[in-house]
Amino acid sequence: MSYQRTATPRLYMDNINWLLSNGKMATSDITSSGASMLSGSSIHEFFDMKPSNLQTIDCGGASTGFQLNVNTTIGTDATQDSNFIAILGHNFNQVSAKISLQADDDSGFNNPQQVSLTSIVNTTSQSDVDTGSNTQTSISTTTGTTVNVTTGHGSRFSSGDIIKINSEIMYVKSISTDALTVIRGFNDSTASTHSGGVDIYFTGYTRFSNNGWSLASFSATSDNQYLKLTIDPSGNNNANFVSDVKIGAILIGEIHTLPNSPDLDIKTKFIFDGVKKQNSVGGQTYTHSTFTKGADWFLEPFGIAGSTSVGKHTKSGRKTMDMGFSYLDDTDVYPAELFGRGEVQINSQLIPNLISKTHSGMFPLLLQYDKDTATANDSFLWCRLNNEPSFTQVANRVWSTNLSFIEEF
Repeated sequence: MSYQRTATPRLYMDNINWLLSNGKMATSDITSSGASMLSGSSIHEFFDMKPSNLQTIDCGGASTGFQLNVNTTIGTDATQDSNFIAILGHNFNQVSAKISLQADDDSGFNNPQQVSLTSIVNTTSQSDVDTGSNTQTSISTTTGTTVNVTTGHGSRFSSGDIIKINSEIMYVKSISTDALTVIRGFNDSTASTHSGGVDIYFTGYTRFSNNGWSLASFSATSDNQYLKLTIDPSGNNNANFVSDVKIGAILIGEIHTLPNSPDLDIKTKFIFDGVKKQNSVGGQTYTHSTFTKGADWFLEPFGIAGSTSVGKHTKSGRKTMDMGFSYLDDTDVYPAELFGRGEVQINSQLIPNLISKTHSGMFPLLLQYDKDTATANDSFLWCRLNNEPSFTQVANRVWSTNLSFIEEF
């Protein structure tokens, strides 16, 4: 429990919508392969920032994985500042899914790097999982790119899979019946020879103990123009997805931690803008509500559980927060060159991150009340910037400001 205690706030701003809004990316830069989307669902609506707008991957009962490919169009390593992924609303635990994230400067992912995810909320690094398949024939060279698996087991694998044979890790490029075309010595492992009949494992994946939502940080400092999110069945006894995968919203963006705690006069309020009151001529009050709380994600907002039933006894009202920050160094507020090219991406100050990345409230963001506390259902607010912050110089190179946030339904 965190009791909504605010210490040093942390902000999670989405990069994809910012790049799309500036014309740096186009919707054609977001593609998918593998399993198809169910009729009426769209990969582009993964990025509509509406966690209640669940999109469905048509994969229930099948083994074919799903790959979501994003071309950020940012070809310079230093200006690629994405370092978190959030999935708001999902049923990964229900369907027994695992995910991995890869990055590459090559659209064909011919030399990808595995991006290690560090859990913040509801993600778990998966131990090696037996695929239930073996090498059908020996791999007698360290340069061969074909792995033949047990007859009839090719369907257990998908493009983008990461497998482990003995101590060597391989990246699956493509599959033809029971023959896998792989990249050898993946993730800095050493290419080796292997005998026939050796167990093959899935490795380097992230699992989910609960349905609901998840948040993880990562570092991808090189070869990072293209990102590939792979969603696969968990493997072994779960060679197929239990049912269709559902996802509300995906955020890929930058973390910004405020340099210090806000002033003591934080103000919070719960408003009921969907409730209308009217007095009768007799003095009685009648009310009508169009909404009293936000729509459910896969579960209720910020809820996580192993079950699929939505909690009905949850908070009502739209939360607002106002907080002031005094005595901020100018180097924490302004970029070195406000109008410099790429300054928004290569700087970590408040204005290029919070103001520019959200267009001062055009896009929602994820607010964490305290960078050191990450309770799934109490430490975060899905919200928009609710003011156009002004900055007052209170001393030489020292500034103060007020930030207002309003919960997004």
